[in-house]
Amino acid sequence: MQSTILTIVSWASAVLGLPHFDNYPPLDFPRWDDIVNETVGSGNWHNGSNLQAPDALAPNFIANNFGPKDLNSEGGRYKVVAPLMPELGFDPAEG
Repeated sequence: MQSTILTIVSWASAVLGLPHFDNYPPLDFPRWDDIVNETVGSGNWHNGSNLQAPDALAPNFIANNFGPKDLNSEGGRYKVVAPLMPELGFDPAEG
């Protein structure tokens, strides 16, 4: 028990020693879980169809195998391709 507490204190000290990286973790963050379906919160990002962001700069929250899929036959074999980010479409440097 003593070594576990010491390990947690050492970890907390190490993590809190990183403010120069803009890392401010909430050490009292509650663990979320739902024993019925193991998901948390509303929305379907974790268990339903997900749309890609409208451009390459917007964040994407796509669960595995829930994004758009395309069929590719490159190389003579068919495979399903599920991109996790949209095509760039414009140069972000140009704004």
